[in-house]
Amino acid sequence: MTDTEYRHSVKRRLSVLFSPIRLALFLGSVVWLIVLNVIYIGNSGSPSWAGPASAFPILVWVTVMLMTDSRYRRTGNGSS
Repeated sequence: MTDTEYRHSVKRRLSVLFSPIRLALFLGSVVWLIVLNVIYIGNSGSPSWAGPASAFPILVWVTVMLMTDSRYRRTGNGSS
C-alpha cells in the first residue's frame, strides 16, 4: 500500500478499521449499550451504574479505532 492509498481511500480505511475482529467488537459494544440502556430505562434509572457502563465499550472501541487510524496514517503503509 502506498503512502497516499490509506490516507485517500475511504474503502481501504474502512477495511482496516472494520476488520472482522474490530467489527465483531463494535457490534458487541452496540449490543451491550442497548441491553444496559433497556435495563437502566426500564428500572427508572436503577441500577445507577448501568447508564455510564453502557457507553464504556463504545468509548474503548472509538479510542482503539483512533489509535489504529493514527498509526496507519503515520506509517503510511499499514505494515505495523
